Amino acid sequence: MAEDTSSEEGRGESESQGEELVELPHADPRAANVEAGRPRRADVTQPAVRKARGETLFGWLRNTARLWGFIAFLLLIVVLFRQVVLPFLLALLVTYVLAPVLNALCRLRIKGRALPRFVWLIALYVVLLGMLALFFTLFVPRVTRDFKRVVSEAPQLAKKVRDRWVPAVEAWVERNFNEKVAPAEVAPKAATPPPKFTVRKLPDGRFEVEAKQLRLELRQTADKRWVIQVPSGKEDVGESEVKRYLAKITGSSPVKMKQVLTAGQRVVGGLLKMVTTFILVLMISAFLLLDTRRILDWAGTLVPLEYRQDYDNVLVLIDKALGGAIRGQLLICLVNGVLTGIGLVLIGVKYAFLLALLAAVMSLIPIFGSILSSIPIVIVALVSGQQGVDVLSGVMVLAWIIGIHLIEANLLNPKIIGTAAKIHPVIVIFAVVAGERTYGAVGALLAVPIVSAVQAMFVYIRAKARGEIEIELDGDQLRVTGPVPAADGSAKAAEAEGDARLAP
Repeated sequence: MAEDTSSEEGRGESESQGEELVELPHADPRAANVEAGRPRRADVTQPAVRKARGETLFGWLRNTARLWGFIAFLLLIVVLFRQVVLPFLLALLVTYVLAPVLNALCRLRIKGRALPRFVWLIALYVVLLGMLALFFTLFVPRVTRDFKRVVSEAPQLAKKVRDRWVPAVEAWVERNFNEKVAPAEVAPKAATPPPKFTVRKLPDGRFEVEAKQLRLELRQTADKRWVIQVPSGKEDVGESEVKRYLAKITGSSPVKMKQVLTAGQRVVGGLLKMVTTFILVLMISAFLLLDTRRILDWAGTLVPLEYRQDYDNVLVLIDKALGGAIRGQLLICLVNGVLTGIGLVLIGVKYAFLLALLAAVMSLIPIFGSILSSIPIVIVALVSGQQGVDVLSGVMVLAWIIGIHLIEANLLNPKIIGTAAKIHPVIVIFAVVAGERTYGAVGALLAVPIVSAVQAMFVYIRAKARGEIEIELDGDQLRVTGPVPAADGSAKAAEAEGDARLAP
C-alpha cells in the first residue's frame, strides 16, 4: 500500500509539473498482439518516453542535428572512400536485382523438402554466368561485325554528306538569306604513291628494273634466262608486317619504347582491374544474399533505440522505391531495346542490332540516355538510303522513337516503376551529373537508385515530423498512409506499401 501510495503521489507530481507519461509497447511490431479482425499496428516510436507538452526549439534542433549528422557522416564516408565503396555499391545493385529471384527459388519444394539457400544461390550464379557466356558468344560477334561495318563505311558516309548535304545547305542559305556562301574547302586528293616495281627500256635496248622496298631474287632458268621473283618462304603477309613493326619499334628511340610499354601496361592493368572487380562484386553479393537478415539486424543495432522502429519502416519504404528505380528500369530498358530493334528492322535501317543495343544500354541513364541514343539512330537512318539522304526513313525512325517514349512515359513507367520512385527531372539531372563527375559512367547509372533511397527517407522523416503519417502492419505488409510531398512541393494524400519481410 505504501508503494502504491508513493507511486500515485509521484504520478500526481509529474502531472502537476505539466508532463504527460506516454507508454508505448516495447515489442517488435511484427510480433504484436493481433486482435480479432483488426490489423496489427506499429507505433511510430518504440520505447516509453517522457514527452514535454511545450517542446523547446533547442530540443527539436538537437534531435534534427543528430539525425542529419548521422546521414552526413555516412555520405562523408562514401565520398572519402569512393574508390573502395564502388564495388560494394555494384554488389548492392546486383543483390537487389537477384534477391527476389533467390527468395522465390527458396520457397520451392522438391519432393516436399526445401533446399538450402546457398544451393539455390550457386544454381543462380551458374545460370547468370551461362547467360553472360551466351551473350558474349552469340551477340558480341554480331555487334563487333556491325561496328566494323560502321568503321569501314564511315569514309563513304562522310563523302556522301560532304558531296550532297553541304551543297544543299549552302544553296538553302544562299536562297533564303541572299548571301553568297563561300564554297566548302575540299580536301586535296592524296598523291598516288609511286609503284614499288618499275621496268624502263633504255636507249641502248637494255631494260632497267627499279624495285623499292621489295625483297627480290634473281633466278636463272634452264634455258639460260634470268627471272626476277619474290623469294619463296612460309612467312605470310601478317607475320612480315608484325616483324617490320617490331623492328621499327626496337629501332626507335627509348622514349617511343617507353610510350609503347606504358600503353600496354595500361591495357593489361585495365583488364585485370575489370576482372578483379567483377569477381569481387560477385563475392560481396553472395554474402549479402546469404546473410541479408543478419546484416540488417546488425545495422539496426547501430541505430539509437528511439529510432529503431523508424529504421525498420524506412527500410520498407526504401525497398519499394528501389524496386521501381532498379528492377523497373531494367525491365523498361529491355522493352525499349526490343521495340527499337523491331522498328529499325521494319524500316530497313543499317546496323539495327547495334543501334538497338545502344538504345537499351543508354536507357539506364534517365533523360540523357534517351536523347544521346536517339541522335545516332536518326543520323544513320538519314544516310541509309542508296540515292543519298533518305528523309523518309529518318522521319519514320524519329516518329517510332517518340512513340516508344510516349508508351514508356504514360504506360510502362506508372505500371512497372510506379509513383513511389518518381523523382523530379531537375533532381534526376543533378544526380546524374554529380554521379558522372564522381564515378564516371558507373556513377551516372547508380545516381537514380541512390536518390530514390534518399527521397524515401526524406518523405518519411518529413511526414512523421508533421504528424501526418500512420503505419500499419497487416500480415506481412507495411502500409504508410498520410500526406506526402508531391513532385511540385505540395502535400497530397498518398499511400505506399511494401513487403516488411526484407529477407526470408
